[in-house]
Amino acid sequence: MRVRNLKHTFLVIIAAVGMIGCHKTDFNLEYVVTPYIQDTAKAADRLATGVIGYAFYVDTNSYYAASYEEVAMGMLAALQEGNPSKSFDMRAVQGEDGKLRFDPIVRGPVMVTLCDTVHRLYAWRQIPVIADLPQVVVNIRFRPWRTDTTYVEARWTMVNGTAYPEADSETDLE
Repeated sequence: MRVRNLKHTFLVIIAAVGMIGCHKTDFNLEYVVTPYIQDTAKAADRLATGVIGYAFYVDTNSYYAASYEEVAMGMLAALQEGNPSKSFDMRAVQGEDGKLRFDPIVRGPVMVTLCDTVHRLYAWRQIPVIADLPQVVVNIRFRPWRTDTTYVEARWTMVNGTAYPEADSETDLE
């Protein structure tokens, strides 16, 4: 009887471990960005128009957004000299509601770039991809009135110029 109970307990433990191990991790994320523009320091935010976005299955330790022109074409430059540029894996354009939807993002790491084609501004960031999280909704605010070429806001590196930003930009207003 005792051997039978031991076998039964062992089978229950194996079944439980098997069920835990068989849980399918789902990486099927919809990343939604609502872009805003603030025309002057005291102006209210308004929905930006003419914004396009690109998602890349790369890490910001390997690639960067080198210029407005490259970002507008959906390209990233390699940090390592001699490595090729990277073309986008996913493109998002503004829908009727003004939002950009990247769907589905199926793995990480992911770098997202946004390009305001009206004001010639761009931004990028590494986004977190979390298993079993179906949607992430974020806002971004372009500020063409700012005089600094680059700044960091809400973990987005914002560029108000056409050149690669200086590495000392550390202002995070999140």
